[in-house]
Amino acid sequence: MNCMSLNNKGKPLVYFALANEQFTTPQLLDYGVAAENAGFDGVWTSDHFQPGQTNEEHAGSA
Repeated sequence: MNCMSLNNKGKPLVYFALANEQFTTPQLLDYGVAAENAGFDGVWTSDHFQPGQTNEEHAGSA
């Protein structure tokens, strides 16, 4: 059984990970647009509403 997702050309989907614990929302938007322009199939980000550690400054915007 193959669990890999393929695009319409039969190639594996490649996503860009946006680390919202490390960057501000405006930065994440810029990185997401840049990833789209670079040809990534999509972006992923975490669903955390607050930083998981005290040394992390940002959390996801809900």
